[in-house]
Amino acid sequence: MGTIRQGKGQVAILMTLVGCLLLFCAFFVSFETSSLAVSVDETLLIQGVVRRVLPGENMIFVKVTRGEKIKIRVYRQTGFVGTVSLKELERGQWVKVWYSVVGGENRAVKVEKLPDLGC
Repeated sequence: MGTIRQGKGQVAILMTLVGCLLLFCAFFVSFETSSLAVSVDETLLIQGVVRRVLPGENMIFVKVTRGEKIKIRVYRQTGFVGTVSLKELERGQWVKVWYSVVGGENRAVKVEKLPDLGC
């Protein structure tokens, strides 16, 4: 009889630990997804010419083909293609910028420097 009670007690402890582990995993996953500022559905894409680069403020201004100039902030998480950092971008270069609008600010997700097609 004593061994049956011990077995039930061990099963109860094991079930409690498994439940705690599942709750912890669920909390961690929900925290990770809620802390991401960008989802695929919210990402916008522009293509245009770099008009101004402000490395000290982590900002670039891109003039799109419609003529408007868009101010975009670059973050540590921003991915770069064709260049390593914001400091390597120059006025007059063509770029594609994927960004999201967070709190009224355009935040760069990815910046791709397009190749120069000079003759």
